[in-house]
Amino acid sequence: MVVTTEQYLPEQWALPIYNGEFIIADLVGAGLPFDVVTYGRFVNMDLGDHDIIFLSGHTSPTTVSAVYAKCQAALSEGRKIFINGELPYMRFSTEGILREYIRFGLDLFNVQDGGLQSVSGTPIVPSIIEKDPIVTAVSLPPTQFNTFLFTTQPDMTIKFGEHAVGFLYPQGGAIDAYSNHTLHLLDYGKVANYLRYGNRPPIGFANDRIEGTPIVSIEIHADLTNNLPAIDALEQIATQYNIKMTALLVYNFLTPESIEKWNNISPLFSIGSHSRSHHWDWTPRDIYVEVISAIADQRILIPRTIDYFNFSGMMNPTLQQIEQLYPTSILFGARGADPRNCKLPSGEDMILQGIPIKRHWFQTLAQSTTVPFCLSQTMPDDITLWLYGYNYYEELRKVYQANLKYGLYTYGFIHDLEFAPDSNYYTDGVPLADLVRAGIAYMVDQGAKFIPTEDLVRRLRDFIGGRIFYTSNPDGSVTVTAIRPEGVLNEIKVGVNGDRVPYAYGESVLSQHQTEERVYITLKPETTSTITIRWLKPGTPLPPVVTAPKGYISNASIAEWEEAEKQDAIYEYQYAVGTQPGSTDALDWTSAGTSNSAVLTDANLTHGETYYVSVRARYSDGDWSDPGSSEALMADLTPPPPPSVTDDGVEQISTSCLRANWTTFDPESGISCYQYAVGTTPGSMDIKDWTLTDETQIELTDLNLTPGETYYISIKACNGSNLWGLPGVSDGIYILPCDSVTIGTARRSPDGRPVHLSNGIVTVVFQDEFYIEDANRASGIKILSNALVNVGDIVEVKGKVTGNEVERFITNAEVTSIGTGAAIEPIFMCNYSVAGAADDIVPGATGSISLNNVGLLITTTGRIKAIASDHIYISDGSVPREGVTRSGIKVLVSNTTNLEIGMLVAVTGISNLEKEGETLMRVVRTRAPTDIAILAP
Repeated sequence: MVVTTEQYLPEQWALPIYNGEFIIADLVGAGLPFDVVTYGRFVNMDLGDHDIIFLSGHTSPTTVSAVYAKCQAALSEGRKIFINGELPYMRFSTEGILREYIRFGLDLFNVQDGGLQSVSGTPIVPSIIEKDPIVTAVSLPPTQFNTFLFTTQPDMTIKFGEHAVGFLYPQGGAIDAYSNHTLHLLDYGKVANYLRYGNRPPIGFANDRIEGTPIVSIEIHADLTNNLPAIDALEQIATQYNIKMTALLVYNFLTPESIEKWNNISPLFSIGSHSRSHHWDWTPRDIYVEVISAIADQRILIPRTIDYFNFSGMMNPTLQQIEQLYPTSILFGARGADPRNCKLPSGEDMILQGIPIKRHWFQTLAQSTTVPFCLSQTMPDDITLWLYGYNYYEELRKVYQANLKYGLYTYGFIHDLEFAPDSNYYTDGVPLADLVRAGIAYMVDQGAKFIPTEDLVRRLRDFIGGRIFYTSNPDGSVTVTAIRPEGVLNEIKVGVNGDRVPYAYGESVLSQHQTEERVYITLKPETTSTITIRWLKPGTPLPPVVTAPKGYISNASIAEWEEAEKQDAIYEYQYAVGTQPGSTDALDWTSAGTSNSAVLTDANLTHGETYYVSVRARYSDGDWSDPGSSEALMADLTPPPPPSVTDDGVEQISTSCLRANWTTFDPESGISCYQYAVGTTPGSMDIKDWTLTDETQIELTDLNLTPGETYYISIKACNGSNLWGLPGVSDGIYILPCDSVTIGTARRSPDGRPVHLSNGIVTVVFQDEFYIEDANRASGIKILSNALVNVGDIVEVKGKVTGNEVERFITNAEVTSIGTGAAIEPIFMCNYSVAGAADDIVPGATGSISLNNVGLLITTTGRIKAIASDHIYISDGSVPREGVTRSGIKVLVSNTTNLEIGMLVAVTGISNLEKEGETLMRVVRTRAPTDIAILAP
């Protein structure tokens, strides 16, 4: 949101009503963040995500035509414009002389000039933007207004009798009164809310509340700083009422005694800076010395000093000085409180608001492109009220109630001067210090929450950088997203809607507190929160949250719901189905009792149409809640086809495991889950009953299958609308019978023969394979399996025999550990005996005549003849050179670091072979570096 204003105001329009301050106050009260700029900045700026433009003040020195051109471009981009009063159409000279006057608002909104009209009486103001019934009831004196004629009737008009003096189209509008009185009537926060969201109760940041409690922040301007009795008096106030305050000290006025006092003051006090020397005129002074250096030096004396400073009194920093200070991250506030008054028919002045602005600060900061607009106090200060003879206590009560009514924080400062023992500050014979105490006691009694001023400033800066967005949902709720860059401004406020009260829910909601006209919602301290708000009658349950179905619906769908949050016991739920959220054209309201689910068996659905499941709740004899509705659901009334199922093949040896995978599809709602079953006939489930799964493959273990039987795996699919299709069935897998044999017999069995090896002892475990031997060490064989076994384990192995050019092994192995025995000792043999000769179909070493021992754990010795990175050659002289490429045998090792040629070593490992050309060479596969023992160098 952009709000325009000017640094110069002609003398004849010097009433505060025309300088844009009231608009700012209303926007703050509504909790709406904004950027405040001059017209010069406005006509050249990138509007970015600014969706509403408030034109206020006047256009000097920027021409009206330039403003008009910018507005036309903004409207063409879908932005909305609100023009306030007569001055945006005017351009004055710096001497206050009118230079240009064009009613461009008429052209912007296609409105005709109705001319000046003399009007009187009570204005007719739409309630969505009405400010206050007391003010709107004030009889205005006869005066003249600019009036409007319309070719298209606006959504809203402000009228005196038949004369329209203001209007609002959806794209914006103008309040163009010639008299200043109408400007008192309008709530600009509601105007902005209407332009952004339509006729909705306002939703905005709660700058005025924390946990529903009005915010008060008080600074102590310690101009004496070193007056110990005054410090004691202030500390007594804070501790008596348990309130937090921020004390601002003047560095050059500190004494050793006061430094000690401030260092030991109650933790209720934050300690900030009030400059180094507290000069009145800052224009020629060095802001670094007066602020940055003052804070740094003060922190040395008083370590509790924080980075906070206040420009107060008549201090007058330039824009350049403020922009120099802002990047230092030092927080700063500013003095300034202008009351917004209205004169009643009785002649009495009534305070509408304490406006958190001082014209000088507003006009200065409006020029800055880097410093966010820093709101200042809303309470008049104590010394100024004393100076003009006002009663501080009475004025504070008026301002507090006005701020409370219009949604503004209460922020002001008091001085230590009147708390000194020799103080001469009296009002009508009453010490000013007593009036201040009475004012603080009054706000405490009103339930105010006192926070340090630096915390308030952080909230305000977070507010200025923040944004609130919301979207209307079909069920009447709104989804609200609140963005706070610093995660500090963690409360929003929402207006009531007739007899319905807003209620917020979502993970970001911490608590909510209702006042007469609005609800304050406390959010988690996070930079972005998304919540849902509904308007409910008091005593009515929240709409239930429909959690299922998701995406699709059929007469087999199960609707599920839950409470938005834990409430009183629900007496009854009802559910319905319709083509719109909350409608019942497919299924009328049906009782579910206190159950949180129901099957939608009776819904009248059409394939491919969109439906919503709605649920409502009530307490005993109470009103029904608003319905909570599901997401949009497409009707899918056709089940999925049977899956295509694939098992592990025609046959298998395992009697404890079955595996299968499958594929299928559903063209409308997709597949949500499956069921599988196992039986001895296609589609039967005599082995495994129907079982639910989300996977597209299974591995069933711990079965007790019978050899010689065929088993069938059946799969059926459920689609997104909860319809189950017919089952698909595998082609069956036969369980091969296999008798128990010895390892030696298994090694000599033909490829593909199923075998059952019992009581094999594990000798060595490699990755994805291990070796076993008979207990008598007659034979060994490799098992291809990643089963978790250890050396010494006694195992039962079922699988198929196969082999390659160097050894036989068992594949498709099903391994069962049946116990643990003593580790097998290796058999010692000479090099010549390693591997041995071929035995039937079992490979052997070329030229060997020894017994075949491939697969056995053995030990042999020899001297090292050659060394490589992963193997060595050893020889004991027993292997002949004829018919081989190298003498001796090859030993596979993992580490050769400590080995040298010529060493005599003993090696332990699995007897094996390696093909080299057409020759099968003897090989030993060691298990670890310790399998090589050095016998002699």
